[in-house]
Amino acid sequence: MFSAHSAVKKYHRWLLVVILLLAFGLRIHNLEVQSFWNDEGNSARLSERSISLIIEGTASDIH
Repeated sequence: MFSAHSAVKKYHRWLLVVILLLAFGLRIHNLEVQSFWNDEGNSARLSERSISLIIEGTASDIH
């Protein structure tokens, strides 16, 4: 009885590891091709500017 219980626990542990690895793989699959949302794109574009233009752009931001 103890041996069967131990085998079930071991199976559940491995099943959990496989599920977590699968979830991780699905999460990082094509991660680099995720698109920006509008506000993220604006922030990325703004960060490429000079400091004076960044200050000017954030001062005129409506958010």
